[in-house]
Amino acid sequence: MRKDSLASQPRHSLRVLFVGPLRSGGVASANLEVQKLAATLGGIECRIFENTAYMLTGTSRKVITYLGHYTALAFAIVRSRPNVVMVQASQRGYFHQSLFAFIAKMFCKATIIHFHAKPDVPAREGCWSRRAICWSQHFVDKLVVLTAGSKESLIRHGWKRPITVLPNFIHLEDYPSELPDVATRPVDVVYIGRMVREKGIFAVLQVARILPRRDFLFIGDFADESTKVDFEREITSLNNVRWLGPIYGQAKINYLARAKLLLMPTHTEVFPLVLLECAACGVVPLVTLVGAIPEFIRDGFNGFAIDRNDPTAMARRIESLLSQPALLRRLSANARQALCERYTSDSVRGLFTQILADWSE
Repeated sequence: MRKDSLASQPRHSLRVLFVGPLRSGGVASANLEVQKLAATLGGIECRIFENTAYMLTGTSRKVITYLGHYTALAFAIVRSRPNVVMVQASQRGYFHQSLFAFIAKMFCKATIIHFHAKPDVPAREGCWSRRAICWSQHFVDKLVVLTAGSKESLIRHGWKRPITVLPNFIHLEDYPSELPDVATRPVDVVYIGRMVREKGIFAVLQVARILPRRDFLFIGDFADESTKVDFEREITSLNNVRWLGPIYGQAKINYLARAKLLLMPTHTEVFPLVLLECAACGVVPLVTLVGAIPEFIRDGFNGFAIDRNDPTAMARRIESLLSQPALLRRLSANARQALCERYTSDSVRGLFTQILADWSE
C-alpha cells in the first residue's frame, strides 16, 4: 500500500478509536478537527470515546473518574475492535491520559498519542513527569506533537520512538469565504477561550475599564466557580463588557466574524486553536508570545505581541489600531494568508495520512 494515500483503500479498511474530550478547551477542539479530517480520508471508520467528564470534575473526584474511564475504555475496545487507538493528551495531564494508550496496548492495539506539548516540554516538567513521559514510549507506537521544538526537546531528553509534527489546523471550508470589513465590525475586542485567570481575563477587564467607549465581548466557560464569581462581580460596573458563556460551531464563527480584534494576554499556552479560528474570520490578534504562538504570529505582520502585565499599553495599541482602518485591513488579510499557508486541513492532509498509513490494510 502506498503510504501517501488512504483514499484509494476500501471504506472502513482501518478502524480508529479516538480518545479525548469533545466539549471544552483547545484539546477538545483539536480532537474534533482530527476526527473530522480522518472521516474525510476514506478507508477509515472513526469510533469515539469521550473523556470530557474528567475535564469537568474537581480534584477530589479525578482518581475515581479516571478509574471509571479506564474501565469504560476497555469495554469500548472490546466492542469497537479498533486497529488503532489515538489518544489526546495535554501537557498537564499527560501521565494519566497516556494510560489510555497503555490499556489499548494491553489489548494489542496500535497506539498514537496526540501530545499537546509546549515547545520546551521536558524543561517545564519536574523530574517525575519527565520520567513518566519517557516511560510511556514502552506502549506508544507513535507520538504526534504540535511543533518541531516539542519534538527536539523530547528527543533530547530520551524519547526514542517515532515522533511526527502535526500543527494545529482547522477546516477552512467551515468558515465564510467572504467576510465583513474588519474596520466596520460592531465588536471592537473579543476574548475567546477558557475563562481562567492564567489566560489573562482580568487583564482584559482592566483594558475594558481604560477604554469605556470600546465594546468587549467574552466567549468561554469557567473552570471554577470562584473565578466566575470574581469575574461577574467585576463586570457589574462595566457597561461595555458582555460575557456570553461557551459557544460552539457556527454560532461561534458568526460572533467572531463580527469582531475586529482578539485580545489574549495569556500567561501560559501551547498552540491555541482560537488564533486559527480568529484568523479564518479576519480578526486581528493581540497576544502574548508564549508557547508555540510565535510560530504563527509575526509581530506587526499578522498581529501584535503584547505585554500581559501592561493593560495601559494594550489599551494604547487597541486605540491606535482602531484609528487606522487601512492597517487593520492589512493585518486581517495577512492573518488569513498565514493560516492558509500551513494551518488548514488541506495543508496537513498528507501528513496525517502518513501517521495512519502503517496500519492500513
